[in-house]
Amino acid sequence: MAPLSSLRQLSNLIHNQSTPSRKNAAKATSHCLTSMMPPTQMMSYQIPLWRTLRASSQQPVFNSLRLLCLPKEYVFAFAHGTFKAAALRVCLETNVTEILAQAGPDGLHVREIGAKSNLDSAKLARIMRYLALHHIYREIAPNIFTNNRLSVVLDTGKSISELALYPDKKHINASGFTAAASFTLGLCAKSATYVLETLRDPARGFSTEVRDSACNRMLGIDVPLWTWWEGPEQKEDRELFTFAVKGYAGMQPVDAILQSFPWERLPQDAVVVDVGGGVGSAPRLCPRVEISGARSSQGLSNPSKSSSQRTIFFEPQPIRDASVFFLRYIVHDWPDAYARKILTQLHKAATPQTTLVILDHILPYASPSNASEHAHAPPPAPLLPNYGGANAMGYALDMIMLATINSQERTIGDVTKLLGSAGWRLERQIYIEGSSGFFHAVHAVPV
Repeated sequence: MAPLSSLRQLSNLIHNQSTPSRKNAAKATSHCLTSMMPPTQMMSYQIPLWRTLRASSQQPVFNSLRLLCLPKEYVFAFAHGTFKAAALRVCLETNVTEILAQAGPDGLHVREIGAKSNLDSAKLARIMRYLALHHIYREIAPNIFTNNRLSVVLDTGKSISELALYPDKKHINASGFTAAASFTLGLCAKSATYVLETLRDPARGFSTEVRDSACNRMLGIDVPLWTWWEGPEQKEDRELFTFAVKGYAGMQPVDAILQSFPWERLPQDAVVVDVGGGVGSAPRLCPRVEISGARSSQGLSNPSKSSSQRTIFFEPQPIRDASVFFLRYIVHDWPDAYARKILTQLHKAATPQTTLVILDHILPYASPSNASEHAHAPPPAPLLPNYGGANAMGYALDMIMLATINSQERTIGDVTKLLGSAGWRLERQIYIEGSSGFFHAVHAVPV
């Protein structure tokens, strides 16, 4: 399609967002655009109309930028994206946001920021100016910076004195977002620099073993990442990951589990097995990790018999009468060969009435595909079927899986094939309303 024709279509799509309901959404949430809400509020800010406005408006804007940029300019900007990550990591790990939060709306000269963060102020000014160019922090006068609505999400809410005295407690009682950012900008980013070399490695390039990841090559280890984390010297890394998982989970709707299955339809004596459980899974719903009964913001009523047993994935599943096997953020942790073993053990323990529920990112193709493969209607042309760069979170997590543990987020085609190889048939997929990065629930039944 000719660029000018595409631009006209994109212009029309953006203009069409100016309907009364969308104007109301923008008006109702306009304070979010200009104010600096506390991080806890920012993380839970989930007004449906606002999310609709965001989803339908971002991609036309992203696509317009692509068409308006010179090709070399666009690709080169993409290539030096690593320096955005490096700059953000400097400010995150040296508590720049907390320093500015303590300074207030008048901001702080970079000399004082540098002194408080123990960094060269001239170098820090260049780093912060680069971030301000991308609207993270504001330079309100030469070399004077302040927080804005983007940088404030990096605030743990702790004082500078507290962070100086207890640096190892930075992420305790915080939203988890800063830990997720720290984990992504640290271990994940370092691992990413080894992806090409790992793919070209004759021994690792075609391997499906968890221990053959780019991260393993970077660290110089020959065991899975989580085995390495178990060592006493990796306590700090292990704890950071625990907080990071909380942060990733916090970017999804708080009722994602409740949306994933019609729990209220289960009989009184139903058994639900939360396979794997762990951080950010079902424990918040009730004391014994039960997921059943009526949907409620306060939890569940009419609880069924349930099990909170943490099964060992690759051994026989001891519970043989489950109504639901529930797996959240489990299957994406494992390459196909291992995921197949997990699902096969569950199939052996399933009854004809058992439903397998997988809650994960299910990534649409970037090309047109069968309509039945979409959990929601694809966007109009000329937008990409997967909404492109405006919805990159799931695809970024896929790259993290590739780099760190040689695993993946999957397309619906991948999921269908994987389920079939373990004796399950895909029944339906459900889009989790208000989610980011194509967070879906997949239901499967035994065959």
